[in-house]
Amino acid sequence: MQPVFLDRIDDPVGMETYLQDLGWWDVKRCGRDNRKELNRAISVIARLVERGGQAGYLSGPGFQPIFERFVRDWQDPKTGFFGVPYLLEGGQQIRTSDLSLTFHMGRYVPRLVRWWPTLIETLLGMKDKFYPQGWLENGKITDHDNYDVIALSYRGWPRVRSDQRQRASEGVCKMLEWSLAESISPEGQEIKTRQGRYGSRLFLDTIGLFDRSKRFWTGNSPVRRR
Repeated sequence: MQPVFLDRIDDPVGMETYLQDLGWWDVKRCGRDNRKELNRAISVIARLVERGGQAGYLSGPGFQPIFERFVRDWQDPKTGFFGVPYLLEGGQQIRTSDLSLTFHMGRYVPRLVRWWPTLIETLLGMKDKFYPQGWLENGKITDHDNYDVIALSYRGWPRVRSDQRQRASEGVCKMLEWSLAESISPEGQEIKTRQGRYGSRLFLDTIGLFDRSKRFWTGNSPVRRR
């Protein structure tokens, strides 16, 4: 039996309408915050469209151009990030710079991401802020957010300025020190955290802890454990 829950987006226009409906938040009037649904849906839809659909869904020729247009129009040229406007009382509007939404676009459709230097500048500027508009969860570093940050840094590395690379490298060093102290035991075993072990493995692999050839951020220099 096919997964019928995809029926509602199994049409290019329907898919675009669904994403656009999730792409703004008026919590007071609508009674809900769409962020989590949008975050999960966009990551799945991106992979389905990029891979030519699944089980017959999202497989027609019209999906890719519409999805590409949506992503390009969605990115904020001022920050380089992906987020959504919140509608406030009095007609005011604030737009978020969402780390997770931006990670999913950079991870699954990097070719559609524009303004990489601007994106990286925003990323570096939010290191002391709270998730989802920063690197910290309740004021603390986490494996999950470390991976989001390093995945964006890795994909933007060839396109950014030398000063941004230097600042990003400094940030990676701090995240690595934390990971070795908090996520890896002295015996080299992973320590299970609230997010599980998913983030720590991906973070350490992406920065090249196990493979020097992957150390894009440090010129393949050796990494020493403190």
